[in-house]
Amino acid sequence: MNKKLFGVSFAQKKYDLALKYCQPAAEQGDPEAQYYLGLMYNKGFGLKQDYTEAMKWYLKAVPMVFIL
Repeated sequence: MNKKLFGVSFAQKKYDLALKYCQPAAEQGDPEAQYYLGLMYNKGFGLKQDYTEAMKWYLKAVPMVFIL
């Protein structure tokens, strides 16, 4: 499975498909997936809007972005 499919799915507004690819990648530490998952929670794209969960994923993504 290509983990970057979540970005394509997200861009096409296929949020259920984006979540299917994004969540496992985010849980495995992919900073881009963590950012997208945070964005989905923040805006309520494909799941219930949850600012606390959004912040959790944004904060996981940020340190990795600076390392890369």
